[in-house]
Amino acid sequence: MKRTVVRCASGGLYSTIWVPMVSLKAVRLGGSRWQRCPVHGKWETARPVDPGQLTAEQRRAAEAITDIGIP
Repeated sequence: MKRTVVRCASGGLYSTIWVPMVSLKAVRLGGSRWQRCPVHGKWETARPVDPGQLTAEQRRAAEAITDIGIP
């Protein structure tokens, strides 16, 4: 499955499996989700980030940090 880079409410960037209308590891809140952030180790809201707004370095760093693999 394809991973999507997201930003948590505290500003952490990481990648997660983001399937529209499906969430077994998070609570959907409109365009965002409440899920455990692997950067900060706590539950926070997260929303997808437009890849065009990230530098190549930020994108690589976010893709290196992943959450659990269940959608």
